[in-house]
Amino acid sequence: GDKVTGVSTMFISEKMDTGPVLLTEEVPVGDNETIGELHDKLAATGAELLIKTIEQFDMLTPVPQDDSQATYCKKIKKEDRELDLNWDWQKIHNTVRAIGGFFMDEGKRVVVTRTIIKNPSLRGVIDEAISLKEIASPRSAARNDGMVTLSKYLDIYVRPEGKKEMPFADYLRGRTNNVS
Repeated sequence: GDKVTGVSTMFISEKMDTGPVLLTEEVPVGDNETIGELHDKLAATGAELLIKTIEQFDMLTPVPQDDSQATYCKKIKKEDRELDLNWDWQKIHNTVRAIGGFFMDEGKRVVVTRTIIKNPSLRGVIDEAISLKEIASPRSAARNDGMVTLSKYLDIYVRPEGKKEMPFADYLRGRTNNVS
């Protein structure tokens, strides 16, 4: 959910990410940008920043970091990718963009391959209470109320176990046909 990230050039010290910083460059994070897309953007920005650092090296003043502000990312495990379908749409969207996600439906894994906010300017209007669980229930799928509401704001693509990627609406239609 961060709106900005960045890259830095810095001196290496014994501890991880604690050396003095030479230059930094902020990079905006798009509302629908995935970790892969952001990786590529940061790689290009980092390469440019490295060239700039080398060219200006003799004029740069290293800035010490405040080690007490350092944070470390834990290793991402399979269970971290399992979506709690009671989460609000924004948490699901951000999780899928960052590490991918899946949910279990009738004992089968459904991978959420991508979520896209259709109109980011309407972000404040979207009802945070909408969850995939409400929409994926057979009752909602049959009525289609939740999907109609959510689809105004967010496109969801899934890959059910053993099948090809499809829009979430198509997945729901297939489930609706199987509901007795």
